[in-house]
Amino acid sequence: MLWDLIKYKIRQLSIKYGKEKARKKRKRITDIEASLKICEENCSRCPSAENLEQFEILKLEYDSIYDDLAQGAIVRSKVTWYEKGEKSNKYFLNLESHKKAKSSVREVLNEDGVLVTDPKKVLYEIEKFYSNLYKDDLVISTKLKM
Repeated sequence: MLWDLIKYKIRQLSIKYGKEKARKKRKRITDIEASLKICEENCSRCPSAENLEQFEILKLEYDSIYDDLAQGAIVRSKVTWYEKGEKSNKYFLNLESHKKAKSSVREVLNEDGVLVTDPKKVLYEIEKFYSNLYKDDLVISTKLKM
């Protein structure tokens, strides 16, 4: 019971931390995008060395954020090969979503032999199958103990 409570608390704190980190990253991206837009307008009005330097700095920071996002997509897509300098973000994101779709159960046959494709009904059928499966094991194990 204590172990389950500890795992629950760790999960709760991890989710909270992850959400906060993602929120800060999204805010940072929007702030940099807004600054880039303003700096680009300044560069078009007055192309001084200072404005161009500030634009380049913001552009490098923006690129580094998206390189980090691409690296996360590469890791999540479980790609075995990746060349440094390759910026095929769309490919890795599509590969990640394809692998995620492949790993999920999208259809199942129910007890009557009818194919179920509705996601909620699929989950219900899976739950029902395993609860019946383990209920039978419980009945057998209690009979053996007697």
